[in-house]
This record gives sequence, C-alpha cells and structure tokens, in this order.
Amino acid sequence: MPASPSQLFIAAWGGEIARVARDSSPVAGRDTRYVVHPLMMWDDPAADARMTGLGRALRDDVQPYATGEAYGNFIGDEGDARVRAGFGAANHDRLAALKAPWDPGSLFHANQNVRPAPAQEARRAA
Repeated sequence: MPASPSQLFIAAWGGEIARVARDSSPVAGRDTRYVVHPLMMWDDPAADARMTGLGRALRDDVQPYATGEAYGNFIGDEGDARVRAGFGAANHDRLAALKAPWDPGSLFHANQNVRPAPAQEARRAA
C-alpha cells in the first residue's frame, strides 16, 4: 500500500451473516470467509492513474482466491456485472422486477444501480 490514507480492508465474514437464508436480503457471498477491499485514497489528481492501478493490481493479486461475488458497499463505478455480483443473480433479478413498476425510468440510480427489468420480465417475476 502506498504511503497515504489508503487501507487494505480485510474483514472476517460468515457467522450470523452466513446463517441467514440467501433470499432473505439482497446480500451475496454470505458463506465466504473474508471480504477484502483495497480502499485507495489520495489528494493529488496527478496520482489518479497510479493509485487506481495499484488498487486494481491488488484486486488482480487476490483474484485466484475470490468467489466472484462482491459486497455492495465496496462497489464503485464498475458496471452492471459487478452490481449483479454484489446482489447475486437471483436477488438481482428479484430487485430488478420489483423496481420496474416503481421506478421504470431508474430515477434512483446514483448508487449501485439495479436497472428495472423490462415489463414482461417484471410481470413474470411478480
């Protein structure tokens, strides 16, 4: 880790989180043993590429040990596939179906956005 406020966050997971049914809330990876998150922080815009590269390199280093799932609070602007990994496929589909009638234009999108399911998929899931 660089000399900065950056952190390598490693949290023990499982326990009570793992004892809850997978469909009880939209959190994926309940049975994993650890959550690892490189939290890269810096002030100088000139360091953007270097710091982003360091975070991605660390992520690549731990990739062989990863489950492919993600903790939603640690997802940045990484695309729909990563958001889906944060919820798990079944939970993501359920959330998309729920969002379709309530927010079809995806007004609430400034988070780890779940896009509303197309109308026919939403009806099928209901």
